[in-house]
Amino acid sequence: MQTLTGQSTTHNVGTQSRMIATIAILLFALAGLISGFAVGAFVRPNQPHQATNSNKPINAPVQGKTGTQTPTPTVINPQLLGIPTIKSFQYSENADGTTNYTFTAQAVDKLQQPLHYAGITCKMWLTHDGKVNNNIPPNRLKAVDTLAQPFPKEVVNALNFASTTPQVQSCTAGQGNWNYSLSSSLDSGTYYLVVLMDWSGIHYNWSWSQIIIKK
Repeated sequence: MQTLTGQSTTHNVGTQSRMIATIAILLFALAGLISGFAVGAFVRPNQPHQATNSNKPINAPVQGKTGTQTPTPTVINPQLLGIPTIKSFQYSENADGTTNYTFTAQAVDKLQQPLHYAGITCKMWLTHDGKVNNNIPPNRLKAVDTLAQPFPKEVVNALNFASTTPQVQSCTAGQGNWNYSLSSSLDSGTYYLVVLMDWSGIHYNWSWSQIIIKK
């Protein structure tokens, strides 16, 4: 009995050892399998991102923004002009010699569409006579140089123009802009700001706006 018991004890120990070893191997294998899944879970989501980037050039040049450039007015043959569009002016103005005012007009065609072309010359002046049409010189087309001469019924030296916006000027893209003050020698009353646009001494037209001048 003692021998059998001893043999039985030895057999049980060997069996248990083999079971423990088998379990350990299984646990090690399972741990390796779990570890493999864990590594794959971290690595795989990055693969599409890497594949996408592989098609992009390295150190690709960065393109800078191009600044807005003012288009150069196109030169074409002169055509008939419509009545210039007065875009901005002040209805009531003070003859104090210091207050600054602006006047803007745009050259247009016979359909009143803006003309953005080179070769258009503009003149602005002040008159006390409301019959503006009658005061436009009939020989206006002799030469563009005649624009600098006073027109009939023009109040000479009434407008003090800024040096950057002379009375007679080339209209940039068909637009005339004037900055001026009113001479303190002017009397109060109703006046008319007149603008004439001439295209190369061939075609011209004009318009005006009524203003009230105060002392």
